[in-house]
This record gives sequence, C-alpha cells and structure tokens, in this order.
Amino acid sequence: MVGVPATGAPCARWCGSGSAPAVDVRHASCEHLDMSIDVDVSVRRSRRLVWVAVILAATVITVLVLQRVTGVTGSPVDLRGQVAERMVGVLERTPPGQHHGHGAHVNQDGAAAGRTVCGVRVFGFEPAGATRVEDVRTVYGHHLCAIAEKGLAWDGAVKLVGPVVLDLSGTPPAVQVAEATAEMPFRERVRQLIPERYQDQAFEESLDPATMTELRRRYDEAAR
Repeated sequence: MVGVPATGAPCARWCGSGSAPAVDVRHASCEHLDMSIDVDVSVRRSRRLVWVAVILAATVITVLVLQRVTGVTGSPVDLRGQVAERMVGVLERTPPGQHHGHGAHVNQDGAAAGRTVCGVRVFGFEPAGATRVEDVRTVYGHHLCAIAEKGLAWDGAVKLVGPVVLDLSGTPPAVQVAEATAEMPFRERVRQLIPERYQDQAFEESLDPATMTELRRRYDEAAR
C-alpha cells in the first residue's frame, strides 16, 4: 500500500539499479499528486455549485406557481394595483353626470347611449397602512374616462379627465374631480382636494403607457 507522505516528507523515492544512475522522481510524483488533488477539489466545487443552482431554481419556480395560483404576493405594489382596479370599477359604474365636477360638461343623451371606460393612476390611499383593498376608505389618483358610443372613434369621444378623489366609505362611493370652477382656479381646487404629499403627482395629468394602451383597446372594443 502506498501512503501519502506527511508534510515536509519526500513525496517520491530514488529509483535505480546496478550501476545505472539513480533517478530522483520526487518532483514528478509531487506534481502528479498536486494535480490530482486540484482536480478533485474542482470537481467537488462544481458539483456544489450545480446543486445550489438547482435549489435556487426550484425555490423560484415554487414561489411563482404559488403566486399564480393564489394571486397574492404580499407586495404594496399589488395592493395599489387592486385599488386601481376598484377605482376603475367605481368610475365606470358611476353615471358621468354624477362625477362631481364633470356634470356640466357631459351631454347626458350621449352619455346614456354610451359605455364609460376608464384608466387610472393611483397616487395613494387612506389609511396608508391598509393591507387589504377592503380596508381602503379614500383613494387619490388621476383618471381618464371616455364615453364609448357605437361607431365613434376615440378622438371624437367625450372624455372626463383630471385628479380625482374616491370616497369608498359610503354606498355608493362618492367621486370628486379636481376641476376649475368660476370661483376657484384648477390649482387651488387640486390643493383643496388632494393632500400635499400627492399634489406634485396630481399636476402631472397622464397615465402610464401600458394603462393608456389598455384603455384605448377597451374603448375600441366598446365602440364597435
């Protein structure tokens, strides 16, 4: 049996016979031994990395499957999305003339004949610490609603747009739109309705591109 030499000990032997000169093979043997050890360590490290990658991939897949099945991720972003969906539902079910602040600008005959489709951008909600959409009482955001009449292109549709406050504490929910009046300029009306921390967003009257694209798609579908 050949053992591995102890530290500091020669790792090979002198070879030779008769009158032939002895050959020192210790260096060749040490190099071979070192290479074998290095290869073994490298293989083991590679195997560990492969198993780590497999475990991480399995964990990620499990989380994604659970999210898809339950529809819940626990993220504040997801709650904001749920609040936006509820906001859209309330606005679309509310007759345009009852959007407080828009009534004077809506043709009631046309509104009655069409379907309201909306897109929103949520600034925030109260209570700010709510973790379920059912706990939200007030929503602050920007809305763009269009009244889709059959055969009417988007550019010709009546549109309701601006910062909006949704009071969900009553039945039905109350809608207030920040719009200029004869007595109050637009910016003052925004400051009156929207908390200071959301006012910068309120003056940016726009939807994000994805929301706008979806709103146009829904409008075209409703106006067919």
